[in-house]
Amino acid sequence: MKDNHLEVSGKTCCPTCGQKLPEPEPSVEILEDFFDYNLLTGFLTHKYRPMKYFKSKRSYSKFNNNMVGKRAGSPYDHLSKNGRRSISVFRKKYLEHRVIWALYYKEWPPKGMVIDHINGDPSDNRLDNLRLVTPRENAMNRKLSSNCKSGVSGIHKSVTRNSWVAVIWVGGRNLNLGTFINFDDAVKVRKAAEIKYGFHENHGRDGIVDG
Repeated sequence: MKDNHLEVSGKTCCPTCGQKLPEPEPSVEILEDFFDYNLLTGFLTHKYRPMKYFKSKRSYSKFNNNMVGKRAGSPYDHLSKNGRRSISVFRKKYLEHRVIWALYYKEWPPKGMVIDHINGDPSDNRLDNLRLVTPRENAMNRKLSSNCKSGVSGIHKSVTRNSWVAVIWVGGRNLNLGTFINFDDAVKVRKAAEIKYGFHENHGRDGIVDG
C-alpha cells in the first residue's frame, strides 16, 4: 500500500479512516513446520521446530525437549465446555478446526465461509467430520435448544389452546407452518420443511453439542 497506509496488521490502516487491518493468518508453510495432523484422531501434534522460530537457544531447547510429539492446543477459553479448542501460533490463538483445514487443504477457509462439525461435536476434528459451509448452512445443523420444551426443534405448544405450533427460521424470518391438534402431525410438517429448505439431517439432534 501507499499514501501513508500501513501493511502491519493490528495497526491503524491510515490516519484518515482510523480503522485497523485484520490480523493475518499464519502461512500454510508455517503450519507445516509446526504441526502434524492425524486423520484418525483429528489431533494436531507439535513437530520439531527449527531455531529460526525462537529468540534464544534456551527457548528453542525447552520447546523441542518438552513439546515435540505432544498434542497441540487447549480449550478455546475457560467458558468452552463443549470441547472447542484453539491453537497458538506466535502467541495468537486460532480455532483448531480452521488450522486443520488450512494444513490439510493448503489454504485457509475463504472469507465468509465457516467450518461446520457435521456430527455437532466441536472436539471431533477428524477430517470426515468437517465441512466448509456458509454461516446460513451452519445454522441449519444445530442441536436441539435447551429452551425447547417439546423435544423437537420448531415445535411449541399453543398458548391459547391445546394444540401444537410448527415454525421454521428461513431467510431471516420465522415461517409459521401451521397449528396441529396432534403432536406427530406438527413434527411431520416441521421435518418436511427442513428437507424442503435444505437443513442438515443432523439438525435438531438431542444430547450433542453445537458445531
